[in-house]
Amino acid sequence: MGRIADTLRQNLRTVAQSDARSLRALDAELQAASLHSLTNKQLQQRCKALGLRGYSRATKDELVALLSGTARSEAIPPAPAPAQAPAAGQDLASLHARLERLEALLEAVARRVGLEEGELRALRQAGPQPPSGP
Repeated sequence: MGRIADTLRQNLRTVAQSDARSLRALDAELQAASLHSLTNKQLQQRCKALGLRGYSRATKDELVALLSGTARSEAIPPAPAPAQAPAAGQDLASLHARLERLEALLEAVARRVGLEEGELRALRQAGPQPPSGP
């Protein structure tokens, strides 16, 4: 069951990362679209309020790029936030709770697809099978 949980956890992490990248790209597009609707004076006021420099002679496109954080370079996705160290024993308890939740979800999925309790027990005991080659 541990290998299945690790595989599922990795798959969920990959999906979450791709979703996060998509959402950041969508947010940047929406922000740029809303910034393009502002006048140069409004854009300059925003730059001033944010403490940005070098905006007085910038064109509208340069101001939008400066405010959206893509000025003079392509946008680079932000680095993931560093993980905070959990309190002593908290990480183990959290992991245990997550694994219990994962097992409950796996049982619910197994029931949904029609696996009987005996088949599910047999799968748990057998462990994951290695993927077949190409």
